[in-house]
Amino acid sequence: MALSRLMAYTAIAMEAGPILGGIAARTGFAGPRLWVGAWCFIALALDATMATFGHTNNLWVTYLVGPTMGSVALHALARWQRDDVARITLWLMIPIALAVWFVALLRFEDPESYSLLVDPMYDVLCLGAALFTLGHRGLREEAPLPRQDWFWISVGFAVYYGKAAAASPLAAALVATRPDLVLSALTLMAATDIVAYLLILKGILCRPLTLSGASSPPSPSAWRSSWSPSERLS
Repeated sequence: MALSRLMAYTAIAMEAGPILGGIAARTGFAGPRLWVGAWCFIALALDATMATFGHTNNLWVTYLVGPTMGSVALHALARWQRDDVARITLWLMIPIALAVWFVALLRFEDPESYSLLVDPMYDVLCLGAALFTLGHRGLREEAPLPRQDWFWISVGFAVYYGKAAAASPLAAALVATRPDLVLSALTLMAATDIVAYLLILKGILCRPLTLSGASSPPSPSAWRSSWSPSERLS
C-alpha cells in the first residue's frame, strides 16, 4: 500500500514536469507544444482531484476528462504531421470519437464504474496516432530525431496510451473480484506514467529546429543517422 501511494503521488508530481519545463525553457510553449502543455495540465488536475477526493466515487470525472485529453493529444499530433492527408485524418478522428463517446455514455457505459468502451477506444486511438506519427514523419525527417520535440513527445504519448490500453480493460474486469490485482496494476501504471512524462519533458526541453519543408523528399536514413555513433558522442 505504501509503495502504491508513493508511486501514485510521484506520478502526479511528474505531470507538472513538462508544464514547469515549458515555462522555464527559453522556447516555452509554442504550436503543438501548447496543446501538450494543456494535456499535462488536464491530467494533473484530474489526478489531483482523484487523490484529494479518493474516498468518494468520482469515476464519472474520467468519462469527461478522458475524451478531453484524447482530443487534445490527437490535435497536437495532427499539427506535427508533414502532409495534409495525415493531418486531416487525425483531426477527423476527434469529432468521430466524440460522437461514439456520446452514444456510448447514453446507452452502454456506467459512469459509476470503470469504462469498458470509451477509455479503451481513446487509448487505442491515441496510441495508434502516436505510433503513426513516429513512423510516418520519422521516415521523412533529415534532421536527427532525438533533437526534435515531436519525436520524444510522440514516444511519451505511445508509452502513456499503450499502458492505458493494456491496463484499463484489465482493471475494469477485475475491480469487483480481484481488487488486489487492480492495486498492483495501478502501481505499475503509475511507474509507466513517470517514464511517459519524463519522455514528454525531454521533448518540451528540445530546442526547435529549422526543418526543411514538407515537400522535401523522404529520407529513410533519418532513423539510422539520428542514432549514429557520432551523434551519440556529440
